[in-house]
Amino acid sequence: MTRHTSGAKSTQGRLYIDGEFVCHTLENPWLNNERRVSCIPGGTYELGLRTEGNWANIHSLRRFPNEPIFHQGMIEVLNVPNRSAILFHWGNLPEETDGCMLVGERPARDKVIDSVKAYRKIYPRIVTELRCGWSVPLTIEGVLT
Repeated sequence: MTRHTSGAKSTQGRLYIDGEFVCHTLENPWLNNERRVSCIPGGTYELGLRTEGNWANIHSLRRFPNEPIFHQGMIEVLNVPNRSAILFHWGNLPEETDGCMLVGERPARDKVIDSVKAYRKIYPRIVTELRCGWSVPLTIEGVLT
């Protein structure tokens, strides 16, 4: 993931899988890695599958009510210093990030558009590898202010 813009309201970037651009990202601005209001520090992290909690259960059932096989848990960024439950999820605005990473098909100022469409694109690619027991690293590079 490459971050390219960071401001008072958000941090925006691009997500690549195996070197291929797949979607845009939206995170909170950098606020010293403070829980639920800051983007996470740059670095390399492992991804995992979180099958507990509201996002993994309640929210995903509302978003994908007829597709229980599609959604098997939330993609989680693991081992972030002083943080937990950092998820990739759908949403459009900085206030919907909750310290997590939103994905979208198109960027706009301080938001992403067509988030569920982007989520449907990245989810099976990442989860298939996790379900096979493979290591799925996420490297985050780029601006922080």
